[in-house]
Amino acid sequence: MQTFDVRSAPGQELVVYHAEPSSPSSEALALLGSLAATSRRA
Repeated sequence: MQTFDVRSAPGQELVVYHAEPSSPSSEALALLGSLAATSRRA
């Protein structure tokens, strides 16, 4: 997990979660990303 301060919005943070490589969560995120990329082309 990584946290970033949003400079244009004091008091807010952007939180980014990462899945463990080769885990079921990582595979699910890859599938989700491919579905999102496919739907944008249509």
